[in-house]
Amino acid sequence: MVAIDDHTVMAMYQSAYSQAQQSGTVQTQWFTPQPQQPVTSPAETPVAVAHRASGVYAVGGAGNDYTLYSVSESKGMRKLVTKSVDSRFTPAFASGLVPCADDGITLFGDMDDEAKGNGYGSQTLALLTRNVKTQELTQNTVTTASGEAQRYVGEESFVYGEQLTWRSEDTHEMIAMSMGGDVEIIDMRTARITDSAEPPQTFDVTFDVGKGQYGIVGAGDFAYMVFMPEGGSNDDAKIYVHRKSHWELVHTIAAQGALNDLLGNRKELYPTVFAANPNMQWN
Repeated sequence: MVAIDDHTVMAMYQSAYSQAQQSGTVQTQWFTPQPQQPVTSPAETPVAVAHRASGVYAVGGAGNDYTLYSVSESKGMRKLVTKSVDSRFTPAFASGLVPCADDGITLFGDMDDEAKGNGYGSQTLALLTRNVKTQELTQNTVTTASGEAQRYVGEESFVYGEQLTWRSEDTHEMIAMSMGGDVEIIDMRTARITDSAEPPQTFDVTFDVGKGQYGIVGAGDFAYMVFMPEGGSNDDAKIYVHRKSHWELVHTIAAQGALNDLLGNRKELYPTVFAANPNMQWN
């Protein structure tokens, strides 16, 4: 489910396999002031949804093959083109709409590589860009300031999304955060990392002390990192407020009472989605 604009939310559901069309199907439903009935279309399950001036688009696929769809309230998903990339790509979790730079829809994820580290292998960060005008599909390795491929040991999960980006006349940058709290700020046009940050609060996974993970949500000029300790930990949950444009920590909120119990998984409740009031300002 993604918010398309201030008045529209679109839900997408994986539906039954169609023997007649020899394809999986996806059901879309738009929630507007005058919502229509769900529409079922032959399509792959979307891994990304983007909103451009020319309309709403979805990308479905896995591995090397990805399909671009246009999405409308009355007609559902309509296939435009399927193209392949050279290296197997695994998309990260997109929080809401995915970001766009110029005419390109940007997917963030990783490519499998042969590098080994600590016996767990590694993953190379990558951007997959689908141009909605030319329908060209390009794959770029995310690189450090020195031009080297950015790798993570093991299988790290990341979060990104349109609300975790900012733009100026010269800047189209996105934030990608690992569940462990590592932050990479990436220029979407060049796939170059412009800044990196370590977690504001770390935990010792070696001795199983203070374990936890991070969530993140963006609103307006700010990004909210939510530290969630695992149940049984003595750590308190915290919310770190950063200014997106310079990744400046502007405020720390210490969770208390019922909120601390919820975010600390102490009541067998597991928060999965966060939202921030876009009207909040932090000086």
